[in-house]
Amino acid sequence: MVIYTIITFLLVFIPWGVHTKDFNNDYLSRESTTAIKGILTTFVPIAHFVQNSFTGTHPLDYAYFAFREFVDQLPIVIIFFYSAYGIMESIKKKGFDYTVKIPVNRILKTLIIYDIAQLILLCVNTYKGIHYSLSDTILAFTGWRAIGSDNWFIFLLFVFYFITWVAFRMYRENYFKAACTITLGSFAFIVFLIKFNKDPFWYNTLLTYCLGIWFSLYKEKLQAWLFNNKHYFITLALCIAAFVYLWVIVGGEDHSNQVVYEICSILYLSLVILLTMKINVTNPVLKFLGKHMFGVYLMHRAVLVMMPQVFIYCYPHLSFVIFFVLTLIAAWLFDTLTGKLTKKLIKS
Repeated sequence: MVIYTIITFLLVFIPWGVHTKDFNNDYLSRESTTAIKGILTTFVPIAHFVQNSFTGTHPLDYAYFAFREFVDQLPIVIIFFYSAYGIMESIKKKGFDYTVKIPVNRILKTLIIYDIAQLILLCVNTYKGIHYSLSDTILAFTGWRAIGSDNWFIFLLFVFYFITWVAFRMYRENYFKAACTITLGSFAFIVFLIKFNKDPFWYNTLLTYCLGIWFSLYKEKLQAWLFNNKHYFITLALCIAAFVYLWVIVGGEDHSNQVVYEICSILYLSLVILLTMKINVTNPVLKFLGKHMFGVYLMHRAVLVMMPQVFIYCYPHLSFVIFFVLTLIAAWLFDTLTGKLTKKLIKS
């Protein structure tokens, strides 16, 4: 969409900082990762808005469609990586006590927030006359089925958290064995999803979570190599060449080869990490969006369902602005209320 393209360009590139001779030492800080998440926050809701309700005619609309078709669901790997990296860093700093609390502080807390969102969506669907089977409705609260939401992403997080908890309960401070267990568990999870006939997008980016664990373990050694301009640009060039070859030439238009897709997801993630080593995104709006990423992800479907389809088709660009503003308001309210609720229910 033309408006989305312009706004995203401004958000991403104004302001920013480029480190030509040195490196951005804060590329994995909470502030930096939140800003990067903010970019992704703009991807998901607008993709669903366009998919369900809009056909653009402006040249910049076509640019957006081409970009979305090219990247497919690769941007989601950033969240998997940051999540795993954050958990591993917390375990390294806080020790086994953090591991013990993962089922409550990670799994249960996420489940409560997600289920509240599902309840809201269920009410909206009922009001609009949209109905799902009883089994779909019940299983939607676990993330296994959907009632209009993107359940697969949440379900994957639940399983990732569980595998991580099991691995570190087994090996405690033996981080290498725990990381190996998480990696093997992720492969087993991929086989499980394939056996249950889940769509490829359920499993073709899973290994990027493991990459977050491994990167945290060997970050100092990796940075010692990469924080050298010669080594950095050689690595960047190789990653770009490999990604273009596999994604464009080997993968083709449909990207049906899931092994190639998984490798490309790792290469795409590597490129993002490498770029953030040189580029510091400091936009406060992106930080706000990143802070409310989960709320936007969970609330945008309900907002979209409530919007009149006729109005969207007649006034697509105006509808987009209204949709995005309402989604941000809903996300802020949702995050504020659920944040207070979970603090009362769950004490860290």
